[in-house]
Amino acid sequence: EIANGPSAANPGAQLCNKYARVVVVVSSRATELRLPAPSNSASGVLQLHPVQAASSDPQTCKACVDESENELVIPAMSAIVFVEPLQEGYKPKSSIVRKPKTNFEPRSRERPITGDGLGLLSSDPAAEAFRGHFEYRWKLYSDLRQNIADTAGSLTEFARGFDRLGFIKEVSGEITYREWLPPAKAMSLVGDFNDWNEGATPMTRDAFGTWTVTLPAGSIKHRSRLKFCA
Repeated sequence: EIANGPSAANPGAQLCNKYARVVVVVSSRATELRLPAPSNSASGVLQLHPVQAASSDPQTCKACVDESENELVIPAMSAIVFVEPLQEGYKPKSSIVRKPKTNFEPRSRERPITGDGLGLLSSDPAAEAFRGHFEYRWKLYSDLRQNIADTAGSLTEFARGFDRLGFIKEVSGEITYREWLPPAKAMSLVGDFNDWNEGATPMTRDAFGTWTVTLPAGSIKHRSRLKFCA
């Protein structure tokens, strides 16, 4: 369903000068389909689009608005368009101000490392026999947390791989490519831009196995072919 409203290109004009809204229904069913009619505006009603209403196709002509049941009738295997003609004095809802979309910023959930990881021993003496293993696992956790903080700055930043991996065009115009591949011993980026020379554009690895390379602005052309070699 698409409702009429102010044009983005010309806010003083409406998107359409014929219809207040358009409802399109596509059915792949082998039998007739009935759907509740979407709520009407205060002064208008839905009807079959005039082009389809005048169609010589017997299947399309079966489409209609069943006002007694307030349902849209959709023939089998068809695409039907319903419209609500503009009424005199109609005004689109231009008073709705939509805030521009902003990049999603996850709430920071940083928690400092506290304690020694042996709290279970005080509540379950039977676990004392496994103290050494608890200490070992706590050290692994603490070291990893510290490594993440040293490398990425925080757990929140570490978790934002979706913002960092793949090809990223920087504000400066430079192009940064990152690929997470911990088992790799070496990686390079190859493609049309460097004549597929595997030694021309080597990538560097961080502590977590993410490989990175940054290229000058304009070095990779649109629709050029690329791949990484490991």
